[in-house]
Amino acid sequence: MALVAGLSGLAVVASSALALNTAYADPIRYEAEGSGAVCDGVIESNHTGHSGSGFCNTDNAVGATLELRVDAAAAGTMTLVFGYANGGTDSRPGEVVVNGASVRTAQFGATGAWTSWTTQTVTAQLDPGSNTVRLQATGADGLANIDYLDVTTGGSEEPGGGDGVYEVEALTRGVAVVPSGGGNLVSWRLLGTDDENVAFNVYRDGQKLNSSPITGATNYLDTSGDGNYSVAAVTGGSEGSRSGAEAELSSGGYLDIPIDRPSSSYEANDASVGDLDGDGDYEYVVKWYPANAKDNSQSGYTDNTSSMPTPSRETGCGGSTWGATSAPGRTTRSTRCTTTTVTAMPRSP
Repeated sequence: MALVAGLSGLAVVASSALALNTAYADPIRYEAEGSGAVCDGVIESNHTGHSGSGFCNTDNAVGATLELRVDAAAAGTMTLVFGYANGGTDSRPGEVVVNGASVRTAQFGATGAWTSWTTQTVTAQLDPGSNTVRLQATGADGLANIDYLDVTTGGSEEPGGGDGVYEVEALTRGVAVVPSGGGNLVSWRLLGTDDENVAFNVYRDGQKLNSSPITGATNYLDTSGDGNYSVAAVTGGSEGSRSGAEAELSSGGYLDIPIDRPSSSYEANDASVGDLDGDGDYEYVVKWYPANAKDNSQSGYTDNTSSMPTPSRETGCGGSTWGATSAPGRTTRSTRCTTTTVTAMPRSP
């Protein structure tokens, strides 16, 4: 069974709607080859497009790591953005460990070429002062090539605090690819943190498609081919990191999202979206309706109605491993992912 997201659902694919982070507009960058960084492999510079003077190419082994020292002015939830390239065909997952505690495993999917750089975003709690952020390979291929870590740090609890700090959603560039007009329409977000004179470059399989930076629009129609797309912001003539496509629609203009049916006596009903675990990725929350459901004007008994999240990417929530089902007429709130499951109040015959 699959949940279908159409064109109107493109914004769903990107990131957090519910979790607000207090953040500076400009992140602090920690280069993989920088002072205090420890790469369990070699620092290389043979693939163009990276930031700084090089990147970390870890050993092809489970447990290969990149460790960085990150400073935080105050304790709080921070946005960690890893710049990376993965020219292989499979994801190279890495466990993000902050101050010795596991945060989550990020996938670091294929980017199409070792010169095609994109980002992976994770949110984590940092302590005031020095913190250790370790990315540890969970597969035998080791990590993707890691270029840098950008950290968006916290500040004032109120937006517009007068110190350059404000509340923002943990949004990504939200690159989407839609078949259109004999080619592919590539579109992306203009972020609130972008410079007012920002421009953009669009890449397919690591090759730039536009002859000059794109201004006045956040889309590009590619009629000359197909492949893996990414978009990079250009500010003051300097190109930033590339963001890979997060949604690639079929020729029919939709996405199929697999969902897990609790049992044969349930049918998928309503669906909604939200960042349930604060990692910057949306989950799709599906309401499962029992086959014996009764309207409140009807007599009879309605079994439990269950809401279960399906991840839009690999997250800590989703699938049949999570869920809360309430007793008839009661409401149960999950403590792992902030959502609510409600059942219909039974009506006596």
